[in-house]
Amino acid sequence: MLTPFALGAVAGGIADGRVPVGNAAGDLVTSWLNPTSVMVGTLAVALSAYLAAVYLAADAAGSASVAGARLPLRALWSGVVAGALALAGLLVMRADARSIWDGLTSGAGLVMVVVSAAAGLGTLMLVWRSRFNPARASAALAVAAIVAGWALAQRRTSCPD
Repeated sequence: MLTPFALGAVAGGIADGRVPVGNAAGDLVTSWLNPTSVMVGTLAVALSAYLAAVYLAADAAGSASVAGARLPLRALWSGVVAGALALAGLLVMRADARSIWDGLTSGAGLVMVVVSAAAGLGTLMLVWRSRFNPARASAALAVAAIVAGWALAQRRTSCPD
């Protein structure tokens, strides 16, 4: 849990401009612990758990074990939690990192947000119907679209038209 959280917190701190270029520049605490960093770190943990749950549910398909029977339910819940955190993340960006919000709610960034939401909902439907192999692909697409949307939002903030 620490590794994806730290990766997300670093990405959030850099993306929202709290970590400036330069050796030992920026505040040692608020550069890394701020609403954007905490939200992106938390979302990274949730997305890791979501992918793991979907992939493990696929691996355990047909298993007679109690754990194998519970994995699809865990995949569904992890998808719901990850989706809710992604939506909450948009609200945090709106309040704390307006330039990222602008990039995620217009143009190619918005397309990636919509693709991620559609793929995430598709994954939930596929897991519900025990179609685990296509669920793996749609879960990966949902997460990849979040990463792509984040990158496109950054491009917008760093390369004005």
